[in-house]
Amino acid sequence: MNATLTRLAEDIGLKFNPVKSVRRVASGWPADRRQPGVSWTVHRVLADIENDEARFAATLTPPEGKTQWTADDVSRSPA
Repeated sequence: MNATLTRLAEDIGLKFNPVKSVRRVASGWPADRRQPGVSWTVHRVLADIENDEARFAATLTPPEGKTQWTADDVSRSPA
């Protein structure tokens, strides 16, 4: 897979690591599980949750008193 991502990065003029990061987040969040209104940054941070169901539930459980996650909230969260 690294060879494919390396070639993709070269083809689109980006470095390997950002392409790998975007791929990791996208694979951890299938389109039907991404939450509208929740930023890519939030999805990126929560992508570190290994258990699929826990990860998907995390976006549905914003911090107390909030209606959805923000990048600031997730940066302060132990999630």
